[in-house]
Amino acid sequence: VMGKIISECSNILQMIRSRASTKPSYATDMAHNLTWSNDVFPLIHNSLLGSIVAVYLGFGGASAIVADARDLVEALGSEGCELIHPCIREALTVLSEASAKDENTKVGLNRACFLAPSVC
Repeated sequence: VMGKIISECSNILQMIRSRASTKPSYATDMAHNLTWSNDVFPLIHNSLLGSIVAVYLGFGGASAIVADARDLVEALGSEGCELIHPCIREALTVLSEASAKDENTKVGLNRACFLAPSVC
């Protein structure tokens, strides 16, 4: 299950990177529109949160997703705030800084789980 979550998250990160690299205008950007969609937001957000859990629990295949997330956060920079939903940006930031059994990762995950506060 963790491998599937990591794989889905990797695909999502690639999609966001692809859209952000074209630097389209705010109003027409597909990545922005998708992340704000009620149908798509939960899939993206849950994949990011699941990946954070995988990293926190020390899943062996999760280290590459942290590096991918870190690279994406750096690539997005301040313009990323306009490209993606702020809750997704928050989860992406937590993932980019995540590590196994790390208290900061746990706190960040708890903060990103806005629908279920204090789950960790």
